[in-house]
Amino acid sequence: MDYAFIKDFRSRRELARKIVEYDLELVKKADVIIAIYDGPSHGTGIEMYVAKNLGKPVILYAPHEVPTPWPIHFSSYVISNKKELIVLLKGLQSEKLHN
Repeated sequence: MDYAFIKDFRSRRELARKIVEYDLELVKKADVIIAIYDGPSHGTGIEMYVAKNLGKPVILYAPHEVPTPWPIHFSSYVISNKKELIVLLKGLQSEKLHN
């Protein structure tokens, strides 16, 4: 859902509710969460928190510096390049197939 054009959600509570419910439903359905760190994001942080509490693997893909401890703490894995991401995803897929 692209809502980047909205600059202020204060008068759009119903839309905000729909977006959050939709996003959290996707987190619940996912096998793994990949959070791409390109700057602070309230939504991504909460999705990571929810996923971790649901016992899902959370991968933080951070090709640049991460100047805050929060996404690190709520990650199962922290990687910094695409090659590492592919290797990790293949390993997680292999684990799932063998369990």
